[in-house]
Amino acid sequence: MELTYNISQTVNSKVNIDRLQYDVEDISSDVTHISSVNGVITIYSSTELSQEQVSSIGQAVSSHEGSPIPKHRIEQDTEENKGFLSINYKTELKDGISYHPVYTINDDGLLEKTEYFRGFVDENNKGELVLQVEEVYDVNEDVSIPKSAREVNSREKTWKHYRTDGVLDEKKKKRRPKKYDTREKRHKEGVRRRANLEEQLIDRVSLAGSLSGAFVGSNSDEIKSDAYNKLTTLQETHSSSFSAWRNSGRGSIYNDLSNESISWVNIVVPDTPSTQVKCPWIIGMTLKGYMVEKLKGEIK
Repeated sequence: MELTYNISQTVNSKVNIDRLQYDVEDISSDVTHISSVNGVITIYSSTELSQEQVSSIGQAVSSHEGSPIPKHRIEQDTEENKGFLSINYKTELKDGISYHPVYTINDDGLLEKTEYFRGFVDENNKGELVLQVEEVYDVNEDVSIPKSAREVNSREKTWKHYRTDGVLDEKKKKRRPKKYDTREKRHKEGVRRRANLEEQLIDRVSLAGSLSGAFVGSNSDEIKSDAYNKLTTLQETHSSSFSAWRNSGRGSIYNDLSNESISWVNIVVPDTPSTQVKCPWIIGMTLKGYMVEKLKGEIK
C-alpha cells in the first residue's frame, strides 16, 4: 500500500521530476515516485514518512525550483528536456559536443566497461569523464574447452552517469539484460571477443618482443615496422588455423604455435626493469607460449 504526501507549494511548471526524485530519495529511499499537478507536488512512499522527512522534502522542492544547475554532467551538454537517463549520448548532444569512448577488455576478450569522456585529446589527456557503461556476462563454464571458445548465455548492461561534482551516481542508473538465446547471437559474440583477443595479442607481443630483442631497428618506427611484418607473416603462415580459431575458438592454432620453430617466437621474455613495469605477466614465457595462452583467453 502506498502513502501519499502533498507538498503544497508554487513550483516551476518545468520542474524536472527525475532530478527532483533523485534529491528526495536522498531524504528517504522509500519514496517510490513523484507527481506534479497544478503546483502541488505529491510524494508517493512505501512507508510512512516522519514529519522531519516531509519538511526536508518540502525544502528540497523549494531548492529544486531555484536551482537550475543539472545534477549530472550530460544535462549540460544537451538541449533535450528529459531525464538524464533518457538522453541519447550519441545523437542528442549540442552541436560541436561529442563523447569519446575508452574500452576496457577482460583477459578473455569480453568488453567489461566503456568510459565516455568529454574533451578527449589522447590517453594522457582524456578530458572529463561523463558516463560509464558496465557489462557483466554469464558464460558457459565448460573447463574442457578454452575460455575464448565458451559461449555467452546472457549479459546485463548498466549505464551510470557522473554528477557535476565528479562523483559517479551509483543509485540512479539504467540496466538492460540481453539473452543470447540463438546460435547466431552466441556466435557473433564469440567472434567479437576473439577479435578483441587478437588485438590484445598484437599489442602486447609487439611490446614484449620489442623489449626482448625479438623486433629490431635503429629507431622506434623501424622496430614497430619489424614487429608488424613478423606478426603478419606468422598469421599468413598459419592463416587457415587462425581463421578456424576466429570462428570457434578451437582448432589446431594452439598446437601450430606451440610447435613453431621460427627463432623470434622462441625468445624468452627477460626479467628486466622495463618488462617488470610494462609486461610483468609475460616474464619467463616464450613469445609463442604467451600467444597460445592469450588466444585461449587465459592470460592478460
